[in-house]
Amino acid sequence: MPEPRSDFETLIGPDRRKLPSPGGLGTVMIVIAVLVGIGFIALWPPRQPDIDLSQIGFADEVVRAETVVATTGPCSYSADLTCRMYRFDLLDEPVGEIVILEFPDEPGQPALEKGDVVYLSVFTFDDGTVDYQYAGVDRRLLLVLLALVFAAAVIALGRLRGVAALAGLAISVAILLWFILRRSSPGAMPFWWRSWVAAPSHSSPCI
Repeated sequence: MPEPRSDFETLIGPDRRKLPSPGGLGTVMIVIAVLVGIGFIALWPPRQPDIDLSQIGFADEVVRAETVVATTGPCSYSADLTCRMYRFDLLDEPVGEIVILEFPDEPGQPALEKGDVVYLSVFTFDDGTVDYQYAGVDRRLLLVLLALVFAAAVIALGRLRGVAALAGLAISVAILLWFILRRSSPGAMPFWWRSWVAAPSHSSPCI
């Protein structure tokens, strides 16, 4: 008589520690994966397109800064309004530079405390002046912890299938970021494809 299984064992199913040997469908999947790899090599962009993202509103760079002073007082542009004023010390180059920003004291505006690490967008203008704008709070540690908890839960419940699912997710994100987006940029076509598209067509003259 089989031993009764716990609720957790019933949830995750039997242990699958051995990868199945490739059969008919497995062979087809291997062939498709090889063909996809050949397609990546053939269609991979020859270089990163030189695009000035600042022309369409993107920041020149993003730097980390620490909140060293957080106060509330009259706004610089109107004494009748109340603003939250913050002083930041840059943690990236140029390290130690002081940036002062103010925000209206109203819902939806940043509510920071001393010691908070944030990201600032840097905009450099043609006359050499530099402007800093608030981009967001540095939440990298929290996001990494959440990702680790998610991965541990998937592996605990799915075991080898969970590992395969995480690998498939990682490969999908990598393809989206480093292949599809690059291929969608102007001038990202491989040389042989550009040569074929630009080849003159030989048509018969109209009579």
